[in-house]
Amino acid sequence: MEFRELTKSTISFSWGMSLFGFSQLINSLQPRKAAGSFDTVTRATERELGSALKATFRVGDNLQRGFVDLMFNILTLQIFFPSGPQRAAGSQGAKSPSSQQPTGWGPVDPAGSD
Repeated sequence: MEFRELTKSTISFSWGMSLFGFSQLINSLQPRKAAGSFDTVTRATERELGSALKATFRVGDNLQRGFVDLMFNILTLQIFFPSGPQRAAGSQGAKSPSSQQPTGWGPVDPAGSD
């Protein structure tokens, strides 16, 4: 009897994952909704893991999320401009140098002069 229920649950899971995949394809037009759905399923899966696997999952999840952030930072040049691309020196208006927030590796003269 238990094997029958396991078989039913396995088939239901497979069917549910197929429909979830189709739903996420449609949700890809709404990235926030898709991300929320993926996070909900991920957290439900994480709750089913034992303590050792849960710790392993968290390590792997943090590594992969960090890698994705790094790749997006490289592709969008955010790795070189952590607070966004800087405007040219002449377009900063009447701001005094002391009122500007330091970014990156410290003050860099955009004109290249010392």
